[in-house]
Amino acid sequence: MAEEEEEVEEKLEKEGEDEVEEEEGLDYKIENVVATVVVEITEKIDLKQIARKHADVEYNPERFPGLVMRILKPKATILIFSTG
Repeated sequence: MAEEEEEVEEKLEKEGEDEVEEEEGLDYKIENVVATVVVEITEKIDLKQIARKHADVEYNPERFPGLVMRILKPKATILIFSTG
């Protein structure tokens, strides 16, 4: 377990954390991972058309500007914006 704690500490320090306090018996669980992909496109994506064709998406532009797609395997939520 000590090696795992050191790895977590090193990664957090690389990401800008000044100091990570060591605690005996540190128990952690990764809950969320966020990734961003920027797609260079010349035309806007028609989110209404995607929402009509796929039942597993939510699109309500009055509440949120992006289309929300939830998939089960792997469990993930994907946000798609008209600008790519």
